[in-house]
Amino acid sequence: MKTGYSMATTKVFVGAELEKAWADFCHGVMIGGLNDGGYDIATRDVELPKFQVKGHPVMARKHLALSLKFQKFIPLTVGEPPRYTSETREREWTKVRDIILLNGGYVAADVPQRELLVEGVRRVRAHLAGT
Repeated sequence: MKTGYSMATTKVFVGAELEKAWADFCHGVMIGGLNDGGYDIATRDVELPKFQVKGHPVMARKHLALSLKFQKFIPLTVGEPPRYTSETREREWTKVRDIILLNGGYVAADVPQRELLVEGVRRVRAHLAGT
């Protein structure tokens, strides 16, 4: 599944498809929708019980701006989950989860301006942790 980064695609279809990919990857469930509290995926992981999924850096930046506005940081992923097999899923999920716990988010390697976005996530989380 490649969602690409065109903003011209139907966000609902692409968003739901991407959320399903993340839910499958982390053995979680999709919980996004109206009144979701800003979360898309619920996991079985106590250290990271819920997170937000974004398919495009622009949408991730909007999410971060809303985090600042509402003074609530919600961990997020941007882009697709890493490739995995049934044998490597748990190991890959543990890597991604650890990155989210460390940085506040996971940004896929093929996301444009990845490092700038990762730094922005770190800064927003640090700012909100200090408030």
